[in-house]
Amino acid sequence: MGRFVDRAVSFLAGEWILNWSRHTVNGGTVVAARAACLTAWVYIPAFVLKTTLSTGRVAVFDFRQGLADVVDTLPWLATIFAGIYAIFYTRFSSQWTYLAALYNQIMQAQLSMPTDDRESRMGTLAAWKAGFIEDAEDLHLAAKPMFLVAVRQWGGEPLVAERYSKNTVGGKQRLKSLLDRLEIIGPSTDDNPEPLLSPQGHRCEN
Repeated sequence: MGRFVDRAVSFLAGEWILNWSRHTVNGGTVVAARAACLTAWVYIPAFVLKTTLSTGRVAVFDFRQGLADVVDTLPWLATIFAGIYAIFYTRFSSQWTYLAALYNQIMQAQLSMPTDDRESRMGTLAAWKAGFIEDAEDLHLAAKPMFLVAVRQWGGEPLVAERYSKNTVGGKQRLKSLLDRLEIIGPSTDDNPEPLLSPQGHRCEN
């Protein structure tokens, strides 16, 4: 029962849009599509209730009257969409900011790591990178251009892959599927170090 409820809520909230295709990435377009989907679930029942419960209405389909009702309720539609879009975009923005901040912390830790103690700390750093990859995938941001290169490079590091496989359910296959998908989406990575990100998620020149 609980699983059914979760799936129903996920469907109504438009989360299926996030998995529409291998190229679908969380962002403004997806936020707008999800907002439109949820707006329909809210607006349509409200519209039906208004038009069927209005006093003096006859339960007969009238196309012209229906159009007039739609025009009358356009402010509802706009208000519902704006509210839902604001909620979704705020959530997306906070997820993006979190991931960008986590990326910066990992990069700063890696760059400031003492050379004489580097080997003993590589395990902790690998676990941190593995956590970043898992979060990037869960938040549907792994294929974002600014995160894609980091996910692919770190996911290709043996120690990171090992930590990911141990700490994530279905880790080995999940990581392989993710890297295969990113290989199709993005160009090949090079040996240049990843640039730092600003708190807003923009690349910073070193």
